Amino acid sequence: LKETLLEAPLAAAAQQRLAGELEQLVERRLDGKKVLSLTSFSTYYLGIGQSVSQDGDFEQLLSSHWGYTDVSDILVSMARQFALIGLSQVFPDALARELTTAAFEGQLRQGGLQPR
Repeated sequence: LKETLLEAPLAAAAQQRLAGELEQLVERRLDGKKVLSLTSFSTYYLGIGQSVSQDGDFEQLLSSHWGYTDVSDILVSMARQFALIGLSQVFPDALARELTTAAFEGQLRQGGLQPR
């Protein structure tokens, strides 16, 4: 989370404040890793959005936090991040070796995904 915020176009103090607020929403998985779920992230911004009267003001807020000007851009970016995180869990050593089609499908099944 903090690494992601370092790339955001926020001043350092604002980054720290946002990181602290989002850190309160982080959940710890069974393996000890911290995760910020899409639901928690969305709930956070829904709460903020209710206090902002103009859509343009809310979009400016999102742009200042993440560098995006449209809510759909943020959602697309978050979906990509979650997909990359999921793939890194299913294929932890993917770059170390080549996978056959059968091995690829086996890794997907082991990760709880059903190949079509």
